[in-house]
Amino acid sequence: MSTIVTRAGKGSALTFVEVDANFTNLNTGKIEKTGDTMTGALVATGLTSNANGVGYATGAGGAVTQLTSKATGATLSKPSGAITMNAAALAAATTVSFVLTNTFIAATDVVIVNIKSGGTVGAYTVTVSAIAAGSCTISIRNESAGSLSEAVVLNFSVIKAVAA
Repeated sequence: MSTIVTRAGKGSALTFVEVDANFTNLNTGKIEKTGDTMTGALVATGLTSNANGVGYATGAGGAVTQLTSKATGATLSKPSGAITMNAAALAAATTVSFVLTNTFIAATDVVIVNIKSGGTVGAYTVTVSAIAAGSCTISIRNESAGSLSEAVVLNFSVIKAVAA
């Protein structure tokens, strides 16, 4: 890992980028001086960009499994990951919701979730709502005409956003 530090000119802020051997951006930051006070922040992005696309770098994701029912909350503090839902029955035309607790989520963020595997194709819809600091609510609906008992696997990703 290497750190690249730049400065536009005397009295200007120091900016730095931490990169790996492939020059993948791992962390960025900025340090400014106001009077005798130094302020700054390190933003651990964990992002990568290469010929395969843009996204989180290896190690930024994780996985968790719901324990007792499809309504049981899950905790995974990673910017992306997979949630294996409990295989409990979900009646036809029924929606169930659970809370994903995740310290990476801010109230202004966008959380994207989709169905990875484990469910009948076309039988479910999944949505995200109630995004708050440290959590969001994920709802899954059985759109089929019958009860389904499947361990649906969901992929999620947190996109950092601001309101202003």
